Amino acid sequence: MSLVILDRKPAKKESPNAERAARELVGQLEQSQFRGVWQTGGILVIQLATIHLCAVAFWSGVIGSEFVLERSRAESKSHGFSVARNHFWIDILLELPAALVVLATGLAMLSDTQPARLLIVKLVAGFIAVSLNVVCVVPVVMRKRAADAGDLAKVIHYSRTIDRLSAVGLPAFVVALAIGLFWAFCPISR
Repeated sequence: MSLVILDRKPAKKESPNAERAARELVGQLEQSQFRGVWQTGGILVIQLATIHLCAVAFWSGVIGSEFVLERSRAESKSHGFSVARNHFWIDILLELPAALVVLATGLAMLSDTQPARLLIVKLVAGFIAVSLNVVCVVPVVMRKRAADAGDLAKVIHYSRTIDRLSAVGLPAFVVALAIGLFWAFCPISR
């Protein structure tokens, strides 16, 4: 399944040789295993799989940076409050939108696939990862409110809740990612 991103206006007049060469190139691209970005008829097409992979890569980076940030929260009381505030903004501005793009593109690609056992495992793992990520926004918001109020006990309580959700969500994310990468680089396995 593909998304049309940009429609370029065609050149005014092309020579017959250039037109024939372009048609041959398009034919070769359509017959190849190329899954990235390519042009046909003046339209730039980016496949959903590419958008999905980019969103997963971005989401992975955000999760990694949050992990590093969270490990430093016990350095001091003020640092713990700062971690709570920073994690809130990272979740709202970066992580939640990335997770929702992953979910949307993943669901959109389902129409192009036949159910297989490995695909079902990937779907369940990915759904668990995205769902827990969305659910985790609640304790992140509550922890930020507690940090703004200076309530250390509540900040610690919500931090533990975030850790518990992450302990389930992160392995599910890794399983879905591993199966997705396996499928991306081993097309015979489908």
